[in-house]
Amino acid sequence: MSMANGSKQVENADITRVRTMGPQSVEIGAASGLPEGRIRRSPSTANMTMDEMYAKYFASTLPLIIKQKCSEFGTRKAMGIRGIEKTTKENIDVDGKQKEWEFLHLKPTTYLTYSEMWLRMVAFGNGLASIGLRPGDRVGLYEETRYEWLVSCYGIWTQGMTGVTVYANLGEDALVYAIKEAELPVMICNGKAVKGLIATCAKNNIACPKLITIDDMPAGLDVGSVQVFKWTELVERGGSAPEPPIPSDPQALALIMYTSGTTGDPKGVMIAHGNVVSAVRGLGLRLDQFLNAEPDESYVAYLPLAHILEFAAENIMLTRGAMIGYGNPRTLTDTSARPHGDLKEFKPLMLAGVPRIWDTIKKAVEGKLPPDGLKRRVFDRAFEERREALKKGLETPYWNEKVFANPRALLGGRVKAIISGGAPLSAQTHEFLAVVFGCSVGQGYGLTETCAATSVQRYYDLQTENVGGLLPIVELKLRDVDDWKHSDPQPRGEILLRGPSITQGYFKQPEATAAAFLKEGWFATGDVGQIAPDGT
Repeated sequence: MSMANGSKQVENADITRVRTMGPQSVEIGAASGLPEGRIRRSPSTANMTMDEMYAKYFASTLPLIIKQKCSEFGTRKAMGIRGIEKTTKENIDVDGKQKEWEFLHLKPTTYLTYSEMWLRMVAFGNGLASIGLRPGDRVGLYEETRYEWLVSCYGIWTQGMTGVTVYANLGEDALVYAIKEAELPVMICNGKAVKGLIATCAKNNIACPKLITIDDMPAGLDVGSVQVFKWTELVERGGSAPEPPIPSDPQALALIMYTSGTTGDPKGVMIAHGNVVSAVRGLGLRLDQFLNAEPDESYVAYLPLAHILEFAAENIMLTRGAMIGYGNPRTLTDTSARPHGDLKEFKPLMLAGVPRIWDTIKKAVEGKLPPDGLKRRVFDRAFEERREALKKGLETPYWNEKVFANPRALLGGRVKAIISGGAPLSAQTHEFLAVVFGCSVGQGYGLTETCAATSVQRYYDLQTENVGGLLPIVELKLRDVDDWKHSDPQPRGEILLRGPSITQGYFKQPEATAAAFLKEGWFATGDVGQIAPDGT
């Protein structure tokens, strides 16, 4: 088998290309004389002024862009929806022992075309206006990832309102804090959350916002004086109203995105429309290296939409004319889903996730292998030979077919790119994904305050424990702190960022804003970074 593999190895053109592309960031300008490094940028924007960067990337709003895309893509599928029909419990064998397991039985997939999606976005926005909301009002989004979340967000924007995102599992204290600070007149939530929301507001002596419910409330629930509307009711009510003028000011506030934080109260990051557009355009340029804008591009959405990584990913895919298939972590694979999981249903070309997800997938593949015997020896040999081949810039079609086809089917069989963010990805998991799944694995770095967009590895850059080169929408400098200095052999220091994706500060928190959003437009991340010789 090793001989057959060796005879069929060919050049991996993607690896060859990335190794000849040159530096991934360059220094610009002169030294400042302060205890900090020189400014670094993507080579593509090294000669631009900051005004030119804003003019190129910050202009317009997403609702205007998506309206145009919906007209362009028309009948192409935009969103795939799989409702849960029922749940059952069965006994299964786990390591020789019987264990009760819950299975989710999914309904046949239904789709929204781009034209239908836009009509629903406008209809929901009109529905908000019909219950008394006006431009400038803030609307809470307190729900798990599903198609109604993103449709609602665009509906909010069509009316010149601001979305306020709150994690569905944020916790009572943080939830109360966000409701009070943002002074929400209305919240969109799941029907099952209504009882808890009303009780939480009563317990903390705050007025409960009007509630717009996705899915049904528990039967017989007494909501008292709280106004409750069904999401579908507002869409139906707004469907006959004319489309309003779509907001076009990139400086207008699009989102207040509450971050969970590790200590203290949550912070509401103020994100302008232009910030979101900058992130989508900047990250989209890097994604162009991964994908080829194929008509059948697809993406599986399952991460929290209240997190900037998932929010950016879904909006990028819509601007590309891709289909977003909505799933959730419990139904991604066939393990708990019937008749099969979301990955098999939607066959994504690109997947985004956090290290915990990739570690779980690695363990799932390893868990299906015997601890010893011929099958294990074959897998281990294939793994080692493919790993060495990739280092040499070679591809292994023989091992891909004979050994790795089954693991790749776990992700739907078509994945070309995996993007990891949110936390550091271990070198072992990174390498495992690249070898076994036969796709590019790109780690990225960004924060809510940078709209997720700072750096992402290039397509088929095999480096591990590395977050790639700068995107063209941001510039960086390192500020000396403690034991990390810009004058070290490999420059190190606190990462400071500036550019059109840098957000507007923290809502109603001037002291926290002043501490992190510095003069001359720099944002102090609080993270330490190191610049490698290739500019990553």
